[in-house]
Amino acid sequence: MFISHKKMCKCIEVGRTAIESRMLGIIIHPRASTEADEAEMASLHALYKQYNALMSPAELPASKTAKSKTSAVDKHPNHKQGEPT
Repeated sequence: MFISHKKMCKCIEVGRTAIESRMLGIIIHPRASTEADEAEMASLHALYKQYNALMSPAELPASKTAKSKTSAVDKHPNHKQGEPT
């Protein structure tokens, strides 16, 4: 299934907003922060960083995306140099 670049960007933003909303929910919770809250916040922060790293290339205009895809594949930890993509 193919979707337009505009719709893809909107979907990416929805995902980002969901992560941010959960983080905000932890911050404004009416009780004192617990170790579980801190652990969840750390996990969400890591997820947010990874989400942005993975999805940012998809938000670029099509002309820049082709260049970004190649470099993203080359930088992937499981990718070996000289291996076809």
